[in-house]
Amino acid sequence: PLHRHRCQPHLSSVDAEGTIWLAANGNGVRHIAPDLSRIEEMELPTSEAVTAIVSDHDGTVFFGTTQGRVLAYDSNQPSKFREIVSSKQNDISVSCFCVNDDNSILLGTDGHGVKKLYLNNGAWSLEDYEFVIADNTRLKVHHIMCDRDGNHWFGCFQKGVIVVRDGGGKFDYV
Repeated sequence: PLHRHRCQPHLSSVDAEGTIWLAANGNGVRHIAPDLSRIEEMELPTSEAVTAIVSDHDGTVFFGTTQGRVLAYDSNQPSKFREIVSSKQNDISVSCFCVNDDNSILLGTDGHGVKKLYLNNGAWSLEDYEFVIADNTRLKVHHIMCDRDGNHWFGCFQKGVIVVRDGGGKFDYV
């Protein structure tokens, strides 16, 4: 069975408090209270559209954009959003997210493979996610899931489903 907390649809997510997050028109984001008593809409500080949303194990909500930015939401900050990956670091469209057990986040991209986002000495780092496949950097990854055994499943445009066994050394096409 798949773990629901790890794999979220890319345009919606539920955070640790039960708030539902949805991409809205343009650069907007809606969040709905767990008891459905209120719906609020916010705009991202950039003019880019939201292409992916996920909440990690700590409850932080992340947003991917059409220009490769990754923003983290913090309700305690005046600006609410902080950029953890800039468009200079990653100028490609983020299509989906998957949170791993170690709280690292895999980013699927539209034409540039899979990236891995992780905390490194208090700062977020981004690198290519390495697995044994030719032209991983050219994959159009539209969905990522992780199963209970730690295998990653990548839904790829014109490639089908790629299953990467835990550890990244072996893969299969489905």
